Amino acid sequence: MIYIARREFIIDIANLKGNITEDINKHSVDESPLEPHPPHLVVRPADTGQVSRVLKLANDNLIPVTPQGALTGLSGASHPILGGIALTLERMNKIIEIDENNLMAIVEPGVLISEVHEATEKLGLYYPPDPGQESGSIGGNISTNAGGMRAMKYGVTRDFVNGLEIVLADGSIINTGGKNIKDSTAYSLIDLIIGSEGTLGVVTKATLRLIPRPKYTALIYAPFTSTIDAANAVKEIVQQWQFSYKSKKVVVVYGMRGMLLKILKIIVNCHVSRQARFWAQNSYASCSEGNVYRTNLRITHIINCSFW
Repeated sequence: MIYIARREFIIDIANLKGNITEDINKHSVDESPLEPHPPHLVVRPADTGQVSRVLKLANDNLIPVTPQGALTGLSGASHPILGGIALTLERMNKIIEIDENNLMAIVEPGVLISEVHEATEKLGLYYPPDPGQESGSIGGNISTNAGGMRAMKYGVTRDFVNGLEIVLADGSIINTGGKNIKDSTAYSLIDLIIGSEGTLGVVTKATLRLIPRPKYTALIYAPFTSTIDAANAVKEIVQQWQFSYKSKKVVVVYGMRGMLLKILKIIVNCHVSRQARFWAQNSYASCSEGNVYRTNLRITHIINCSFW
């Protein structure tokens, strides 16, 4: 008889009978449009050792296991399409260390992106990956190599993972990478695991690379008339990138100055939609709705403008 210890009680894994209907329903879906795929059992390990024991027992009995994070994915990777065990890592949600000297953070997979951003930015540090879903988990981001709006400037999740602790299908635990910046020893197992969507192993700890927090940030929303026009605008903005580090402040007089003004000119000249409305915000300077930036092509309204 095969058993899994889960809190105070014992579950017979050979029968795979889930007793918590609520959990079964919750862990049958993510945010993809797929139909629900209910697991037979939901298991919530609290540490790496428990993950290892679950995977070993499942492997010995040929029971499918689907690792799950915050269930915010759009690709369907969290769906237990073969039933079996939904291995949710939501209880493994500790930020173990933020190393200010080495610009590294060590976290468990259930930590949310918003929690990493909040904890690091308090210390003047910055974890750039931002897939647009703040309630997503670090483990899910690593498993899908999530990107987001900051990917063009900083890169994707893969570019900010320096080390991983991984539990393989047979229950064995391996560590790859760490706080060292350069590691040319043997195979790059980190790159193999990142983006593998839980098919090669379960991530139980991650060492994340941090950078100093940017002094100014902003977000601009600009609809274009075609994807080609949007791509041309991106190309020109990247070519002008160096100017973003030269301007120190913004003077708001019926529009913008500095790098943001250059970006807006590029966007407008690349045939942005006539109804386009730009939105930007940061902690330095702003202007209220109603200020108008006049161009040779049209009048574009600026809302909450500020320096990039």
